[in-house]
Amino acid sequence: MNEIPILVFTFCYAPLNTTGAFRIIRTVKYISQYGIKPVILTASNPGYPINKKLMGSVPKNAVIYRSPTRFPDHQYRKSVNIYTGKKSPLKKIILKLLVIIKDLIASPDIHIFWALGCVPSMLKIIRKHKIKAILVTGGPFSLIVASVLIRILTGVKVISEFRDPWGSYSLEGSFSFVRKFLNKHISQYCYKHSDALVSLTESHAEELRNDVRGTNIPVRLIPNGFDPADFTEQNEIDKDDSRLLIAYAGKMDVHDTKYNPVMLLKAWERFRATWQGKKPVLEIYWGLNDDTQKLIDQYSRDDIVTPGFVPRDQLLGKLQRADVLLHFYYPQTAEQARSSKMYEYAFMGIPMVSFSSHTGAAAELIRQLNIGFVCDNDDVQEMVNLLTKAASLDREEFRKGIRLDGIDQYNAIHLSGQMASLIKEVL
Repeated sequence: MNEIPILVFTFCYAPLNTTGAFRIIRTVKYISQYGIKPVILTASNPGYPINKKLMGSVPKNAVIYRSPTRFPDHQYRKSVNIYTGKKSPLKKIILKLLVIIKDLIASPDIHIFWALGCVPSMLKIIRKHKIKAILVTGGPFSLIVASVLIRILTGVKVISEFRDPWGSYSLEGSFSFVRKFLNKHISQYCYKHSDALVSLTESHAEELRNDVRGTNIPVRLIPNGFDPADFTEQNEIDKDDSRLLIAYAGKMDVHDTKYNPVMLLKAWERFRATWQGKKPVLEIYWGLNDDTQKLIDQYSRDDIVTPGFVPRDQLLGKLQRADVLLHFYYPQTAEQARSSKMYEYAFMGIPMVSFSSHTGAAAELIRQLNIGFVCDNDDVQEMVNLLTKAASLDREEFRKGIRLDGIDQYNAIHLSGQMASLIKEVL
């Protein structure tokens, strides 16, 4: 069978150990089983931790090109410090002007320079490998802009995949009305000049359908998922039955608008005071900055453990030891977002507690699969109640109630098959 060569354009790819890379790593890993030959173009220095074992997920027929970026994420994060902290009135005015200037030349995001700089390389790759289609994943949404430009220049089909709704890429810390205006019009143009659109949640897919109403552009829901090959056998897990282990893996940052742990820590303090069972321990897997660690230390009574960054292949094994797994957004919620880890938590069969919102994609998934509990992110007492409820569960009885048939539909092999079918449909 002749393989269909496609160009996969993504900012992050193996061996980067970052959430933004895992979905596309899984997709590319299995898509070759469906007659697709992936040719990947990615950034060579985005500034994320590296886990070389992830290269084992790269299919044998894949070709990888890497292009350096002048704005690695870790360097750019340092520069956004100018957006935080108290400012004098004059400094605030100057800052607003600087943000407007930045947004005029760097929209839809700062990576527009890297994405457009990749256009000559993309043209060469298309000629060399006889590329039939481009699968581009965003954010950064600049990659979709560059891919649509390639479509105009070459006629190569473009499948635009959205990990998040357009405009939600918040790395830069602040943006102006200029950015909002440009994003509105740039996004509409890119939607209508793509050959297919892919969303991770039903609510966002419906928005995309409205955006391209009256056209023949297909919109597909292909959610995040899990790879069974990532998990340790249950009988190999070293579990400490003397503790009640509650684990969180993901971002925590007191300066962030979505991942400030203050409400979670307040709930932990109250839960600890009222819990009557074995000693509760909260494990947090993330590379914490100094301010966030200081806040955690204020609440810890030798019962909050922060191992820091743990490579993904080790992390999933550690999470499988937990009695309860946490998911949260605060102070903002992400109504349309579902973290990829939620599907992995579901596959583990460990009760999940989500402190975000009673509504939205995450809450819908938890209820659909019967894998845990949800509440609003600012209701501390309800957070305590749900922690207590999850911690008191009989594990075997809980597992009996999980919708295993529903979880299986999120297997990465199955989802990659859906993506391959869409690519073939577009061609």
